[in-house]
Amino acid sequence: MMSDIPPTLQDRLKPLFFQKDVYADKLCQTGKDIRRVQLELMKRGEPQGSPSAEAGTFRSLS
Repeated sequence: MMSDIPPTLQDRLKPLFFQKDVYADKLCQTGKDIRRVQLELMKRGEPQGSPSAEAGTFRSLS
């Protein structure tokens, strides 16, 4: 498929393929942070969906 594209345009396209996806990295980091908090709550013995855990999370954000 790349052979159909002229060489001058191929040079312009290459950086797009290898460009670091900042948004995906942010999502990945956010997911890791959420998982870290979940693991901390599990270590404390609190159920994952308990109202106290959720209320504490909302209080800290506001």
